[in-house]
Formats: sequence, C-alpha cells, structure tokens
Amino acid sequence: MNKLRFQVCLLLFLIIFSGSEARPLSPPTPKKNLSAPFEAIFKTAIEASKTVRNPQRSAPGGPDPQHH
Repeated sequence: MNKLRFQVCLLLFLIIFSGSEARPLSPPTPKKNLSAPFEAIFKTAIEASKTVRNPQRSAPGGPDPQHH
C-alpha cells in the first residue's frame, strides 16, 4: 500500500512539474566601467599627498607644555 501511495505521489509530482517551464534568460547587460570612480579618487589622493602641509597654528601653551 505504501509503495502504491509513493508511486502515485511521484507520478503526480512529475505531472505537475513537467508542465512548468523555466523563464527565458534576458540578454546580457553591458558591463559598466566600475574602476573610473576609483581612479579619480586615487588621482585626487595622490595630488593631495604631494602638497606640503604647513599648519598655521602653534602648539598649545599652558602651565606645563611638556605635559602633552
């Protein structure tokens, strides 16, 4: 009896899913150039590192300048 029940369930399962179809694949989308923004950031970082930093403020004074 269990074998018959299994076979009927398997048959129903195969009948149900044999009518379903996979959806068609969409055409491939063109790849975007993802490295362009990073190249711009990299160039900006290199230009910023070439500039000489000259801070206009002096070290903090106070009662004990060696404390910090």
